[in-house]
Amino acid sequence: MRFFSKRRESEQPGRPPLDRHEAAWVSTNRRPFDTFSVGSLVPVVFDRYARLLHPASSYGNAPVRWSQVADWSGRTSHGLAQWDLLSKPSQPVVSPSPFLLPPRLGGLPRHELRALCDLLARFTATPQSSLVALWEGYGLGVPLVADGKSAVESRPLTDAEAPWTSGRRLELENRTFIVVDLPVQAAADMGGGDGARAHQPPPTLIWAADHSWFVGCDPDLDSTYVGGSAELIAAILAAPDFETWPAEPTDDVSIGSDELNLDPSQVIPPGQLSWFDPSERGA
Repeated sequence: MRFFSKRRESEQPGRPPLDRHEAAWVSTNRRPFDTFSVGSLVPVVFDRYARLLHPASSYGNAPVRWSQVADWSGRTSHGLAQWDLLSKPSQPVVSPSPFLLPPRLGGLPRHELRALCDLLARFTATPQSSLVALWEGYGLGVPLVADGKSAVESRPLTDAEAPWTSGRRLELENRTFIVVDLPVQAAADMGGGDGARAHQPPPTLIWAADHSWFVGCDPDLDSTYVGGSAELIAAILAAPDFETWPAEPTDDVSIGSDELNLDPSQVIPPGQLSWFDPSERGA
């Protein structure tokens, strides 16, 4: 996945900031954003880390694992695999693609997020208090007007939108978030679902109030990363609900990480900044 910078002025500068000690714990323990690594998303303070792959989808929104797609495409499923490369057939295929839509960006689908939150609640002393953050660029959390409607669109807020109106602001390198304090298992209800909720994004970050674990994603990414105790990560890796791989804080999360599925023709020539514009090639 190509990881983009989305830094911009806050749409709601009047929001109170997150407690500075809490904000400092997150910001000072993460690697610089431009390392494009697991440690750019999750504080580098935990025993172990895991990568959870967001599933693709087929007819009826049925989940499709990356390993299924790799079997079809002739590619290799591994811990640093990238969807854009893994889902491209290595040779002509005769069977139809097992997926209709690629993995969702920005967070796990709701049923997997629910299973993850249920698991996380067992590995914290504060299951009734977690910090749940949503990237502000999604545009949720707009101020309420007197009749309980959105001040921007003049419509009633959904149940999932309403808590964000009282959220605090967390400014990190290249991203600004709205943060609310909720029980761990309530985080799964903050995005997605049916009806009016179907297109609402899931939380971008979730962490336990006692700092026992941290869940990190990004609006550009199709994987979610978790840091925590060895026992928690072992439980996540063993859970049948997810397609997972062990991870390290230094793992690259950008498309360039997938060397096993990168065709020689896709290697960026020396002096060229990207695959997209050959005119970038230097002398």
